[in-house]
Amino acid sequence: MKLKINLNDMQYRYDVYQILNIYYNFYDITFVNEDYDMKIEITDEGMYIK
Repeated sequence: MKLKINLNDMQYRYDVYQILNIYYNFYDITFVNEDYDMKIEITDEGMYIK
């Protein structure tokens, strides 16, 4: 299965991939700008999943 992620700051792409791989280890995780399944915003306060 595929999991499409929209990430606001690609600087943290590897870190987010590692975190998601714990919970979705059988998914093919890709980072896209449109037509995504999950949106993740990283700010100074934390990581927010929408």
